[in-house]
Amino acid sequence: KRGLARLNNLELFPQSPSLTLETYEQIGRNAARYAKGESPAPVGVKIDNWARLRLIVKTALLHRRETEQIHDEPPTELWFDWEPEV
Repeated sequence: KRGLARLNNLELFPQSPSLTLETYEQIGRNAARYAKGESPAPVGVKIDNWARLRLIVKTALLHRRETEQIHDEPPTELWFDWEPEV
């Protein structure tokens, strides 16, 4: 919606740290076009290699932290019953 703060969701675009108000509004216009059944137009995004490098470093550190939590044990089989009790 017009006037709202821009999204910082990394799943929105791989280049989300580089989004400007103009590109964010273009994304909104594309969403409206798509909702009306029209074909959306490509949205150009400025590439900021420094932002990407910062994200790569953070991602690598998070990956390292997560893999350190893995213990060398055989896999455990899990079973879930999603049906409610009747």
